[in-house]
Amino acid sequence: MNYRMCKYCKHFGMQKGLQYCLKRNKPIFWNDFLCKTFERKINMNEREIITSAIRVFGEIAQEEVAIEECSELIQAITHKHRGREHNIAEEIADVEIMCEQLKIINNCADKVEEYRKAKIERLYNKVFDACL
Repeated sequence: MNYRMCKYCKHFGMQKGLQYCLKRNKPIFWNDFLCKTFERKINMNEREIITSAIRVFGEIAQEEVAIEECSELIQAITHKHRGREHNIAEEIADVEIMCEQLKIINNCADKVEEYRKAKIERLYNKVFDACL
């Protein structure tokens, strides 16, 4: 089992498959640009934040969160169609963040971009054909 040291209090730990500081019972980040226990924030770019979330919470947990976020977007769209109050913009943002995490977890960003381009081209052809 691989233990990691908390930079904040210098203790080691692992609990339930996630890295934890056993003294402070807080998650330990695997990357060096953050305080290991959330006590101090350091400027990070979007990719570093997303990668840190995967490392802290785990790949399986983040894939499960992606499923939840997709279902919340579905629910928001349903609310809109029924004339109820909705939060579609917020749910789209959540899903987009989770999609970025899924691309990292599954190491498929390039493949996703290939499929995206092909599907945009196919959509263009459908729109063009519909206008004839």
